[in-house]
Amino acid sequence: MKVTKEQICHKAVDMFRENGFDAVSVESICVECGVTRGSFYHHFKSKNDLLLFWFDDYAKEMISSDMGSASSAKERLRVFLEAYASGISSLGHELLCQTMMADFSMGRGLFIPIPPGASPAEMNTVLSLIMEAQAEGGVTSDISARRLLTAHICAVAGLILQWKLSEAGFDFMDEMRSLFETVFRQ
Repeated sequence: MKVTKEQICHKAVDMFRENGFDAVSVESICVECGVTRGSFYHHFKSKNDLLLFWFDDYAKEMISSDMGSASSAKERLRVFLEAYASGISSLGHELLCQTMMADFSMGRGLFIPIPPGASPAEMNTVLSLIMEAQAEGGVTSDISARRLLTAHICAVAGLILQWKLSEAGFDFMDEMRSLFETVFRQ
């Protein structure tokens, strides 16, 4: 039976969740999946590469939220970013932090709340929502939309690290909501 890249990936992520990222070796993934190391390395450069391959798909799913019912641009932005935050927090503090660190070390930029491989129109979704919210008066900061988004992304990275260091000692979603209101205040 041929084992696909996706099957290796999903099995490995299950192993990471169960045992912790550092406790799972490439060898143990290969044994569990019934593949050779060569087969693993044919598909992935490393465990980090595997994790980010999985996260690419996961990120696309988690931010496909329906913003249509939101009445204002700020509310649509909140719904969009909250769906993203809910998705990443469901990874748990250990795997989320490992994914973020892998993302940073490989320079992928997945923690920007824009789907990987997004079209130019999709890439501008968040920026457009921020600018629209500013025009409506829902976000009153005169800082540019790009700088507000950058501040939000940096603060989210810090929050993820704090969540990891506290071993999930606080409600991540409550803190994300507070962060949203701080950065995108009226």
